[in-house]
Amino acid sequence: MVTGLCTIDELTVGSKYHKIHALYKRDEKGRFTTGEFSKPEFDYLYHSDWRWTEKVDGINIRVGLNNNSFEIRGKSDRAQLPLDLMTNIYNMFMARLTSKHWVTVAGDVPITLYGEGYGAGIQKAGVGYGPDKKFILFDARRNKRWLTRLEVEEIAGYLDIPIVPEVGLGSIAVIIDYVQHEPKSLVAQESIIMEGVVGVPTVPLLNQWGERVIIKIKGKDHPAKEGWS
Repeated sequence: MVTGLCTIDELTVGSKYHKIHALYKRDEKGRFTTGEFSKPEFDYLYHSDWRWTEKVDGINIRVGLNNNSFEIRGKSDRAQLPLDLMTNIYNMFMARLTSKHWVTVAGDVPITLYGEGYGAGIQKAGVGYGPDKKFILFDARRNKRWLTRLEVEEIAGYLDIPIVPEVGLGSIAVIIDYVQHEPKSLVAQESIIMEGVVGVPTVPLLNQWGERVIIKIKGKDHPAKEGWS
């Protein structure tokens, strides 16, 4: 955990990022049990429009902001992050702490930014993203409300920080076809296949348990069909 101009008592980062389920349930060997949806809402919303963004292959990062400070943590409060990654993220936000837009984003109500730490040395595909370890924003939460994609984009713009690119709108069936054609990553510096995508309904929803409706579609779970190039 690293802080910028604050103590632990002055700022608490929001809770760790929730689990994102794949489309289908898995058997004891981790293989899909095709046709048995992991969440009933995926079945119900299968042909509805979802908003899709690139899934970057890295490690989860939380950055809590308030009007004059910030705090960096990993997926859990005990997570140990690479020192060079922590240093790069710290420098990124320290450089923006005095920006006139900082208060616009943080204000009097703390906000938690969720992003991915990625780059060489992080996960198998890391080197393809570039030689340096970096932070890229993918979500944000203020109090108990998840911000919309437009709001997250505005935050990225105000703070001049990178954000995962939007792939487009479409149904789950459409995005599976897209992933099976092995699209190239829009984030990576080298020509590597996109790890996958993350989607939320175009109208944000919660299920009966109060869980956010959100899904991941990964290339390794939906391999290209034979004969495709």
